[in-house]
Amino acid sequence: MKTIETERLILRDWEADDAGDLYEYAKNPNVGPHGGWKPHESKAESLEIIQTLFLDKYDCWAIVYKEGGKVIGSIGFEADTKRPAINCKELGYAMSEGYWGKGIMTEAAKAVVRHGFEELKLEMVSVYRNPLNKRSGRVIEKCGFTYEGMLRKAYKIYDGSIRDVACYSMTKEEYEALQGKTHYIYIIQCADGTLYTGWTTDLDGRIEAHNRGAGAKYTRGRGPVRLLYSEVFDTKGEALRREKRIKKLGRAGKLKLAGLGREEKDTGLGGTADGRKQNGSKSNRRKSDDL
Repeated sequence: MKTIETERLILRDWEADDAGDLYEYAKNPNVGPHGGWKPHESKAESLEIIQTLFLDKYDCWAIVYKEGGKVIGSIGFEADTKRPAINCKELGYAMSEGYWGKGIMTEAAKAVVRHGFEELKLEMVSVYRNPLNKRSGRVIEKCGFTYEGMLRKAYKIYDGSIRDVACYSMTKEEYEALQGKTHYIYIIQCADGTLYTGWTTDLDGRIEAHNRGAGAKYTRGRGPVRLLYSEVFDTKGEALRREKRIKKLGRAGKLKLAGLGREEKDTGLGGTADGRKQNGSKSNRRKSDDL
């Protein structure tokens, strides 16, 4: 398989000499069971997995952390048996617990998804996860996959128990649409002093739409609006999750988030309708912990 390089990683073919690194993380009971496989019991078992699965059955890369040259995980494709009529591959991955929470798996997954669509010419990439594995869910959201729903009682894991499966997918068209897009969450203040929180990929255009009455239903007839705060995200899923959290805040909480020490009376913010600079509003790029 083609070697893939990212800022911090090298994704390459597995080698027999990697058995020690694989065993080091795969023996951890916090790793394998999330994916439905049992912790490895010996280095010999890890070697067998490399030879019979990673090098034979799956298109699987070893994830090498450049700093130190250690294998810290695996990532790869296999046939999606649920979609035999199209050119679709299922994405799977696992990583050493010591490297969780650093954005490493998201970095690897984005690179492999890009390879799948641009080099392998896939029509779709799917991914399925344990509903209890929230970290994996964040990786999937950051990559831009669409949540399809829960397939109940669908996956038998190594100990014989049956698990629900959270299902996600991305089409070639969706992948292409994601390239180069920035996603914004914003808070605006309407002319009557009320606040509105929304999502967009075109912040300036969305503010203009609110001001001419073509924005959200709530803001129609409440213009002009003024931008108080915005955050920037790489994917729609991550942005919408943040939007949901902000909408749960009360007025005081939203004003505090925007850096305003007190509630403003009506529209007493001064300046123009675009408050990013003139009105002291904040704009941030958000990055939450992930795998």
